[in-house]
Amino acid sequence: MYRSITLEEDIALKQVIANRHGDETSCQRYNWRESLASEHRAPIPEIIVTRGAGEVQFSLADVTDTIGEALTDLLLSRQEQEERIFNDENRNFVTAVAFSVAKSLMQQVQRGGTIKLSHNDLNLLIEKALIENDAHDVAKSLLFARSYEKNGEILVSEDPHLMPVRLIRRNGNVVPWSETKIETAVRKAFLDLRKDPEPASRIAHGVTKRVRGGDSAFVHIEDVQDLVEEELGRQGQYEVMRAYMSYRIQRAEVRKIHQAEATEDPNQDSMVVVTREDGQSDFWDGTELKKRIQFGMIGLNLCLSEEEIEFELRRSIGAEIAESELQRTIVLNAKSLIEKDADFAKFAARILLSYIYEEVLDWSIQRDGIASLKAAHQEQFRR
Repeated sequence: MYRSITLEEDIALKQVIANRHGDETSCQRYNWRESLASEHRAPIPEIIVTRGAGEVQFSLADVTDTIGEALTDLLLSRQEQEERIFNDENRNFVTAVAFSVAKSLMQQVQRGGTIKLSHNDLNLLIEKALIENDAHDVAKSLLFARSYEKNGEILVSEDPHLMPVRLIRRNGNVVPWSETKIETAVRKAFLDLRKDPEPASRIAHGVTKRVRGGDSAFVHIEDVQDLVEEELGRQGQYEVMRAYMSYRIQRAEVRKIHQAEATEDPNQDSMVVVTREDGQSDFWDGTELKKRIQFGMIGLNLCLSEEEIEFELRRSIGAEIAESELQRTIVLNAKSLIEKDADFAKFAARILLSYIYEEVLDWSIQRDGIASLKAAHQEQFRR
């Protein structure tokens, strides 16, 4: 039943989707989630789906509705009769694809606990599952619908036969694949041995090619690092491979120590006495640090969670400290995170910038918050 789409059918499908989204009174036509047993409709708390600033728990029922709506659009564009749309065959197909999506995600949950992915990434995973079930036309229907929702018209630049790969970081966050970051890590391994880093781009490209040639839309960071080791060996870079393996072992041990410290250190949430330049002292509870971290993280896909970053930035902050030394320590700690992820360079710069803004603008991140920073800039330029 599911087959390639002719040009005429392609045009008809676009029209059906445009009509559905353009009709404000339009509602869901069939209750596809009813195809699921009641015990499968509950949200799964281990999988978080982000959309804009909001977060929701993954729902197999929502995935089932998404697939069902894409199938409905497709069949209506082919002028199928209603009784041939919401029938047993199609309901079984929709639930089978939905379960394959859930299975793919749960495999990753079993590896690393909670994972977080964007709504767009979830749709990409659904498209991949449809393609794996030889439903390329339904995948195209979903792709058209996503494009219309995003742009108000159908502008398709993605090939549904070539699904993007997403990386699962250690903290469970799902981020876009970046060959550049792989190359940066490999280049560092070459430079640490004082070797010409020119082969790094070939290594990174080889890893990317193998990842994209796999059968999963999601790949865990540990698997990627395994592939880096293998690719170094395949391309004859044995000395770098051994150094890279040694570095991974060292970093794993450091993470274990940090995790132990995070659970045992009683000072992480304690009050700190901060002495200002005028000699007065205040209690510092880290509230403003949390706001600086939020400011620094805007638009970045970092490998550490907000709580983990706060722990790192609090290092070497004793029970009593001068205000200038507190700022210096936080900035230095932020810079030390660059070796974990290149994006921490931007993060560290923003942490420093937040202190500079407080010096030159009539603005305080604690008092005024991030949202008022633009207004503070505008007010300063008026003077």
